[in-house]
Amino acid sequence: MVPIHIIHYQGNADRKRYLDDAFAQSPIRPQFITAFDRQQLALDQVYRFDEAQFRTMLAPIKDILIGNVIALTQLKTAPWANCVALHRRQNRTLDQDLQANAWLRPRPLRPAEVSVFLKHRLAWQRIAEGEAEWGIVAEDDILLHDHSFKALADLPILLPPDADYVDLAGGCGMLPRMGNAVVNEVFFAIDPPNTRTVCCALMARSLARRLVAMALPVCLPVDWTLTYALTLERSQVYWMHPPVFVHGSETSVYRSGTAAAAAMPPR
Repeated sequence: MVPIHIIHYQGNADRKRYLDDAFAQSPIRPQFITAFDRQQLALDQVYRFDEAQFRTMLAPIKDILIGNVIALTQLKTAPWANCVALHRRQNRTLDQDLQANAWLRPRPLRPAEVSVFLKHRLAWQRIAEGEAEWGIVAEDDILLHDHSFKALADLPILLPPDADYVDLAGGCGMLPRMGNAVVNEVFFAIDPPNTRTVCCALMARSLARRLVAMALPVCLPVDWTLTYALTLERSQVYWMHPPVFVHGSETSVYRSGTAAAAAMPPR
């Protein structure tokens, strides 16, 4: 079985009880990452808002982020890559895109976002230093399907050989579309690289090591930061459909603790 690292805020005791009970029915023993809870952080020691750095990291991925919005709000059946390409062809500067898209503009991260970022970064480090070739990073709002354990057991057998990063839970209404090549029926290739969300993803140890070596700063929200890293590394990304897990915060079972939805415009 692939090791699972679960990003857990200790205030979400109900989520941990659910996950403890759910995984008790399997041989998998997830590792909960409880360090860096926001109440424990001396925020000024781990994070400082840097608008110039925010803009520098945003520039290579702004077309992907705006392309996502075009796909979700305007061209609801067009391939994801086409929506990104449509925006790129406009050759808009970063300043022009920031003027037109208020949700994209540089802003300080909330304490909860800094906490989640640091927890994810610790999970990458654990995968990088581990013995397994793959690791799963999940947030504590995942819910299990009836087929989740079988899907996890099948992952090492079915994985595309070139995969670096595989989204396992989805979210934001983002599903594979026409034009996404499929491998072994459930893995859809995504180009340009796009995390979709960071609720739950499978990560190659080789990618985790590159992420650690990049020393990514706490600057953008963690999902944007990963898209930035995957873009720079030209990583091979897949979205799994049907997904292995349910994204609990997007099904109204849980309320998001990071207010991450504020980073995207309403749909």
